[in-house]
Amino acid sequence: FVLKEEKGLVQRLLDESVRRLKDGDEGKDGLAYATRGFLATLAARTKQLDHAEKLYRSCMGRQDGPAEMEADVYSGLIRVLRLRYKHEAIVEVCKTGLKNAQATNRLLFHTEMGRAYQYLEKHDEAVKTFEQAVQESGKSQKLYCKRLHIDALTAAGSHEKALSECLALVKEYN
Repeated sequence: FVLKEEKGLVQRLLDESVRRLKDGDEGKDGLAYATRGFLATLAARTKQLDHAEKLYRSCMGRQDGPAEMEADVYSGLIRVLRLRYKHEAIVEVCKTGLKNAQATNRLLFHTEMGRAYQYLEKHDEAVKTFEQAVQESGKSQKLYCKRLHIDALTAAGSHEKALSECLALVKEYN
């Protein structure tokens, strides 16, 4: 990313792009979906998290973007929200993603929502969310999801259940 080195130029570019969002400049002269996604990534990589969040959010719910960018937008927004300690917002984005996303692996939403619940100390919700991740995971992701579930059980104080799940993992993956 050569632009990362041009701090003044990047700042002006991002300021102008966010100004256009505020002005409702979404017509023919507005920012295209792919442009918004690129600028959001640039903002995140240059640690301008407020701009990054606004730009990623401006991509949400739009139908004019390429399907292959959907996961990048969701994961980028979640990453920015995590860096800003906005765990409630992560939960909401994940719920929206589970409801509306077409081309994004649902495990992204379950695992990130479960982590957010853990940060919020909503342990029962985290356990349920990771249970859903285990149910929806394929063979290659199942071990990872089960480990997250066990961590959530432990944090929730369900030590006997966590131990039982660990013993089952040893039998299954030994």
